[in-house]
Amino acid sequence: MASVFGSIVGAAILTMLPQLLSTFEGWETVVFGAILMATMIFLPKGIVPTLAARFRKDSAKDGTK
Repeated sequence: MASVFGSIVGAAILTMLPQLLSTFEGWETVVFGAILMATMIFLPKGIVPTLAARFRKDSAKDGTK
């Protein structure tokens, strides 16, 4: 909600995910719901801020900026 880039990434993922899950034949709705729930539980700030924080943390461990 805080960034335009995050909204664009989220919209792209929500658009492509059902097509990628079509291989689950009949279970795609259940898998889609499970992915959405896991995202809400484990990434409450969103995908982009969580990944950005992870990359900053990893680069700090390496000693690079």
